[in-house]
Amino acid sequence: NHYCNLMHSPVDIHFYKKFAFDRFDSILCANSFQIKNLRQLENDRSAKKKELFETGCTYYDKLNGIEIKKGEGILIAPSWGDKSFITTCGKQLIKKILEEGYKVVFRPHPQSFTADEETLEEIKTVFESDTNFQFDKSSDNKLALSNSKIVISSMSGLVFDSIIGHKKPTIVINSKWDERGWESYSIKNTSSTHMLLENLGKIISEDDIVNIETIIKGVEDLHITDEIINEYIFNFKSAGKVAANQIKSLYNKIE
Repeated sequence: NHYCNLMHSPVDIHFYKKFAFDRFDSILCANSFQIKNLRQLENDRSAKKKELFETGCTYYDKLNGIEIKKGEGILIAPSWGDKSFITTCGKQLIKKILEEGYKVVFRPHPQSFTADEETLEEIKTVFESDTNFQFDKSSDNKLALSNSKIVISSMSGLVFDSIIGHKKPTIVINSKWDERGWESYSIKNTSSTHMLLENLGKIISEDDIVNIETIIKGVEDLHITDEIINEYIFNFKSAGKVAANQIKSLYNKIE
């Protein structure tokens, strides 16, 4: 048997459960940061060397033909559960941004409708009468990302979708979480998500929400170039064929 993993997101290895990749024989990686950190874990654990491929992220191929435009509204798209700010300061954030005169599209993670059901209902009740507020329940995030000017999210894979996929400056509200049990506890390097945000967005705390208008104005004119995109993702918008050929080569070797 040969166990191969196709990475479904460019998010760094830090944000996966400990030992999540140790048993794989090969991994089709989204970027050089994943390769670097997987090699570090192998060396530290004296583990078997995996075959690591420069693949990319196949779902970005669907962005071909989509026009990149500067939208008007602020997209708030938090994660869910412990890694999300939705229960601790979600209402405060929405209220503050609406008071500053911005349009707000609130798009919770699908899992939030189970994990954070009570909070979502409160947000809907408080803000649904405001004409500048939209509660987005659609399954596809491409339209919401395309129509936004700025994205506010949690520390998650959406950071790459907004910055790399749609060239939207992104603000992350960094909620505290326990690293124990996650690979970040064992990796020495700064995650690529943090590095990306240092250049093309901003990481803030929940206490910084009182200054959210200043923070938005500070990032809204950041310019996201193709050179930066290629630094953070292999084979942007063309990874599908690359992945297929790599999987075929693996199959031919073990057949």
